[in-house]
Amino acid sequence: MGMSVRQLQRRYRDAYGKTMTQDLRRRQLVRAAHLLQDRNVTVEAAAEMAGYRSAANFATAFRRQFGVPPSQRPVIDNSAV
Repeated sequence: MGMSVRQLQRRYRDAYGKTMTQDLRRRQLVRAAHLLQDRNVTVEAAAEMAGYRSAANFATAFRRQFGVPPSQRPVIDNSAV
């Protein structure tokens, strides 16, 4: 039995309380935060690894997600993944 893209998106949102796009963005930002902590990479490198073309856009999204800029290298709890 097939499922349309829209139906999959709706079921995902109903099951997890957020859209697939929101969840993917959060996962990318959590991964970038771990890279900033564990490997001491630059903000620009973390932005690129997270799929952002612009470090400024990455910094804005990071600040919205974690409440601090990526330059502060916040400690991210593994339960946030």
